Amino acid sequence: MEQRVFIKELVRRVCSLIITALVFIVAVALCPGTELYAQTSASIWGSTTTPANIGWSDPNAIELGVRFRSDVSGYITGLRFYKSPSNTGQHVGNLWTNTGTLLASVTFTNETGSGWQQMALPTPVAITANTTYVASYHTAVGYYSVNSAYFTASEYASPPLRALANGADGSNGVYRYGTSAFPNQTYNSCNYWVDVVFSASLTPDTTPPTVTAFTIPATATTLSVPITSFTATDNVGVTGYLVNESATAPLATASGWSATAQTSYTFTTAGSKTLYAWAKDAAGNVSASRSASVTITLQATGPEAAGWYAGDMHVHRSCGGSPESVSSVYEKMNSQNLAVISLLADMGNGEVQNPATDL
Repeated sequence: MEQRVFIKELVRRVCSLIITALVFIVAVALCPGTELYAQTSASIWGSTTTPANIGWSDPNAIELGVRFRSDVSGYITGLRFYKSPSNTGQHVGNLWTNTGTLLASVTFTNETGSGWQQMALPTPVAITANTTYVASYHTAVGYYSVNSAYFTASEYASPPLRALANGADGSNGVYRYGTSAFPNQTYNSCNYWVDVVFSASLTPDTTPPTVTAFTIPATATTLSVPITSFTATDNVGVTGYLVNESATAPLATASGWSATAQTSYTFTTAGSKTLYAWAKDAAGNVSASRSASVTITLQATGPEAAGWYAGDMHVHRSCGGSPESVSSVYEKMNSQNLAVISLLADMGNGEVQNPATDL
């Protein structure tokens, strides 16, 4: 009897495991995007997706946005938009509730000339599953990217994110002319190519940025040296740049960090110098350095230093009169069998500007 009970219980447990496995397999088969939920981050459109119209010929300041939802609760960690080459100047990204309450803003920095631009939010924003939000960005010059009638028939799904079909919970493909504000107008269900970066959970970011380029001239004649290139990348987003003369990694809280890459550096002395470039992210991870060297040779300027100066035999210009020719002086000296060299005492007050002409 006990053996029969044991076998019965064993069969029950095996059947339970088989059923669980079948449910999982069916779920994955019916919802092929499910595996994205476990990824570190997700967006609505991929980095290789491009608009049909890269730069619409509208030169006006405008806020452009998209209505979206997530199938699961999580966090918006950044904002994205597709940039045309003519869409220049500053861009500000915004995250709103569906009714227009501003949840977060960020200014895009270190943009490329065109293509997808991405910027991490200062603080991730928690969002609720199956709740509508609006992501937008503002451009002061227009020439934005657009696809007409994109959301007319259906939503665009990239699970867990979905850009809603027009009318699903308000219009989609939204805009507003003027200064930055909640975009509440629509035309032809256009896609203005605004996107978000979503994470289902806030897994600690331990990946540091990488400084991809850092160059300065090999030689310089002034203490201020231009930085000809300084770029960095990060898995989430670069939030700080630093240039110094130390090979020791700085703290993320140290002074001197800048939200944008530095374009010059001023040394205190001349000679052979090495600069180190660093980058950091919002989690406080600091990159390895990238270094470049320069040799500074200062050019003399201004009055000569105080002292005695030797030169040709003639009258100093500040003393008045015209200089006497050397040949005339030699004739007078030869008759007396004399030799002489002129000396001028300069107090460093500017009398000797150029020894070749002033002595």
